[in-house]
Order: sequence, then structure tokens, then C-alpha cells
Amino acid sequence: MDFVKPVSFKIYAFNLPLKYPVIVAGKKLSHRSGLLLELGDEKGSSGWGEVSPLPGLHRQTAQECLNELVSAFEKDYLGNIDIDANSPLDSVAKLSSLLTSPASRFGLESAFLNLLATAQNTNPAALLNTNYARAVYINGLLIDSGEDAVWEIARLYALGYRSVKIKTGRHNLNEELENLRRILAETPADMRFRLDANRRWTLDEALHFVKGLPAGKIEYVEEPLKNPQDLPRFCAESPFPVALDETLRQPDYREYLSLPGVGTAILKPAVLGGIRTVMERTKEARREGCSVVISDTFSGGVGLATHLALAAALSENTAAGLDTYRYLRQDLLARPLTVSSGRMDVDENMNRARQVNRALLSHRITVYENPLSH
Repeated sequence: MDFVKPVSFKIYAFNLPLKYPVIVAGKKLSHRSGLLLELGDEKGSSGWGEVSPLPGLHRQTAQECLNELVSAFEKDYLGNIDIDANSPLDSVAKLSSLLTSPASRFGLESAFLNLLATAQNTNPAALLNTNYARAVYINGLLIDSGEDAVWEIARLYALGYRSVKIKTGRHNLNEELENLRRILAETPADMRFRLDANRRWTLDEALHFVKGLPAGKIEYVEEPLKNPQDLPRFCAESPFPVALDETLRQPDYREYLSLPGVGTAILKPAVLGGIRTVMERTKEARREGCSVVISDTFSGGVGLATHLALAAALSENTAAGLDTYRYLRQDLLARPLTVSSGRMDVDENMNRARQVNRALLSHRITVYENPLSH
């Protein structure tokens, strides 16, 4: 089968509780809400995609994403798209011009890719790269560097994690610096750390912070500066490599990606605008000598599995930012995704991601449903 044609679709709303509140861009979140898309072909195969814009990170709301998805379906734009097994990215790229929201594009591209994978009896990572990594290492995620951090890092280490991202820039600068020094001193020698300030520091604050930390365990400092125009000077003086995330969403991101001292590109598919965009940005980053980290935005299992497929297809020798899944109290999958020895088995988790718990969905609202025309 070289082509798969979607003949039906459904959109469901969901609202998943988090284990504990998470603060994103100053907004306190206790739940993750969004949309699940289901595309079906004439043989009964289904492909799922997730559209879950994160408040504080995405400009569009879930309702706005829903409106543009419904509009695209009503105009039958999607009924004329066939998915080519030999060039799936070219097929899903046709969607990009139809939708303005990055979260919508990511969710719809995911649904198309997953439908093709199901129809082909394979997984989406294999469609993107036949030599995909069979397992992807994960970096742990700590929202705070407070007094429980050493205990939590020890727990993650025992579970096989060897890399942890710590959110910084949230408290008094010198207190955080002391906390990080303690963490670096009291954790295993082979644990590595990624420090993410989310653009909270001035240049002087950022340089004071990084110059006060010992070398050896820090992989990189991510987005340290309020003003990205100060990145050239920071890169020149920082003892640690720099990772870019928010900066990669700017129109002029290429001039920063090429800076000496920038070593990692953090790519968030649901923020950048989908699978094809991430593949293109990966090529750009690699041309500049940068490694790539695929990073999730607190998605449910359906969305996170697509992130996993992308990370596996890129086969980067670095841990992916997928530990956000651990923060969900409940998911819509019949069997939750799993991490073992600090890594995710790709084939096993791709199989789990296909098994959406329809009993849970039946208790939610089907917000739109209609057959596609032929």
C-alpha cells in the first residue's frame, strides 16, 4: 500500500489533571487540556494526533485551534490529501498552509503520520527514518532547585537517568547559586545537568551565576538572558555551552544559532509548527555543529509519543526532554507510556500510543465529527 486516504475524522476535548501545579510563563497550571484528533481510513485504521496549546507558551487557545480545524474540515481541504508512504513528510507538508496555529499543525500532521503508520503496520519513527533509534534516553525534569532537589535527583539516578534539567531563575539569584553548588557537590559524578533560565536574567546576573558554578557536570545553560541581543557577549564569557529554545522562534534565529558557544537547539514540535518544520530546523542546527534536543510541552501520551518518534528518527546521541509525562496524574491511553532505566523503548511505546482508552473518550464531548468527501 503506497497511499492512504483519510475518509473520516473526529475531534474530542480532554482535560487531564497534573500531579502537582506547574508554572509556565507566570501561569499556574493544574490541568492539561486540549483536543484529540482521530483520522480513519476506509479499512478501519485510525491515526491519533494531539492539539494541546500550552497557556503562557502558545498564542492560540484550544478553542481557536478547534475553530480553524473545523473550518479546514468543512471546506474539505483535507479530503483531497493522500498520504504517500514513500514521502510522508511531503504529504503532511500540504497541511502547513491550511492552519495558522503551530499546535494545530503539529496535531494534524501527527494524526496523518500515525494513520499511515497504522495502515502500514509500522510506527511513525520508522516512516521518518528506517534506521531510527530503538530506545531514546530521557532527561529528568525538576521545576525547582530547592531543598528536595538532591533527594529527587538521587531517585532519578536510581531509575537510570543520567541527565536532569533544572529550571532556574525563579528565586533569589544567590540562593539558587548556593542550591546548585550543593546539588553539584552531593549528586553522583556521572550525573549531568541542564540549566534552563527561560530568559529570566540580565547579562550581569547570568554571568555572575554561571561563573559561580564549578565545571564538570553542566551540559549547557538554556536561554539565560532576558535580552537575546546580549547572547554574543554571554557566549564569549560563559564557561558552559549555551542552548537555544525561545530564540529559535524569532525570525532572526539563524544569526544566534551560528554563534560560537551555542551548542544545542531545543526543538519543540508543537511550538515550532509540526514535524516537517522540526526536521528542517534539525538540518540547520546540524550544519552549525549543534546537537538537537526534542522537547515536549506537557503533552498527553498521544502527543508525547509523536515527540518520541521524532527523537528516535533523528537518532541524536543526547537525552530528549520528555520527562514532562511524569507530571500527568492521568492519561487517555489504555496503557501509559513507560520509561525503563532512564530511556523509552520506541516500539513498545509506539504500540501503547495507538491504544487510546475509548471508554474515557466516551465520557468526553465529541466536538466535531463528519465524513470526508471523496
